[in-house]
Amino acid sequence: MFRVVQDFLDSALEAPDEVALCSAFSHAIDQVGYNHFAAGSALGFVERRPGTVWIQRYPENWAEYYLDREFWNIDPTLRLMPEYGDPFLWSDPSLAHRFTPEEEAFMAEAADAGVRGGVTIPIRGAFMFPGQVNIYSSEAEAAPHAIAKLHNLSVYFYDLARRLSMSDQGVRQQPLNAAERECLLWASLAKPDWEIAALTGEAEKNVRLCIRNAQQKLGVSTRVQAVVQAVLTEQITL
Repeated sequence: MFRVVQDFLDSALEAPDEVALCSAFSHAIDQVGYNHFAAGSALGFVERRPGTVWIQRYPENWAEYYLDREFWNIDPTLRLMPEYGDPFLWSDPSLAHRFTPEEEAFMAEAADAGVRGGVTIPIRGAFMFPGQVNIYSSEAEAAPHAIAKLHNLSVYFYDLARRLSMSDQGVRQQPLNAAERECLLWASLAKPDWEIAALTGEAEKNVRLCIRNAQQKLGVSTRVQAVVQAVLTEQITL
């Protein structure tokens, strides 16, 4: 794992609140050459529900202007986000022809305010509202070589922010049971279901069910994500 990502996790997992979490994330992206970010769920701009996220560390004048003008209605990164599974650069030439005139005007106005050259990281998972993390530097264009680090940082940051939102609103996540924890531990070693079944003495269909139940409880859609989230929530230790 990238050192900057591990350092972020070391700090973020101890963060007691959103302020501390954002401070850890700001420090992490600064190490990669970026200094502003915003994270939001699809519903976060207009309706706060348990598990939705709306956090931004943009220049104050632009952030207030964005919200006052309800720019989320014409922000092309929000419109295009559902079509992308991977991060995309705002400066990608293939995106320009897809902007409406109104969106082009918005992007030009944002650039004039210094919000330019960024990257959007789509966030998806089962049993959660889709969202995104936007990151940019006021000093330079987004560097493609840094995207992998930003992607990893953003996935962890968004999930921790989501969990804080649920905690603040009294929503508790279901804990994994012993069988689910054991199956995830073996899955973390890249063991297939048939081998986990042989190691645990369970039927292969029960192993699949345990891992599927763990994914649902953890709010993720793949076993790799389930292992990561189980570690983040200290339900398993690798």
